[in-house]
Amino acid sequence: VGEYLEYAFKNKSPRITAIFVSNGYMKSKKAWKHNGRIKTLKVYENDLPIALLKLKDLRADQKFEIGTLGRRKDGKDLILKFEIMEVYTGEKYKDTAITEIYFDGIDVH
Repeated sequence: VGEYLEYAFKNKSPRITAIFVSNGYMKSKKAWKHNGRIKTLKVYENDLPIALLKLKDLRADQKFEIGTLGRRKDGKDLILKFEIMEVYTGEKYKDTAITEIYFDGIDVH
């Protein structure tokens, strides 16, 4: 809890409309159960909180529609920060794992 990941996007990057989270250590079902997983992520856009993502305790990618982010009128790059607020406890280890965060949007094709 309190740890975070940050992603930086140049202002001319494609705009983001969805966030996908591969929650936990997805290597195997056993590894996934043994390690902690994220329950709640707080999302910041350039240091301003914009969303709380409530993740289900599932070994599957989870999609969150978040409006349209990027290509700011002020010309600043987009910085997305994901802060861990709550976790699901692992059966064996005290760590918290996340396999991947990835994005979809417009201007990408």
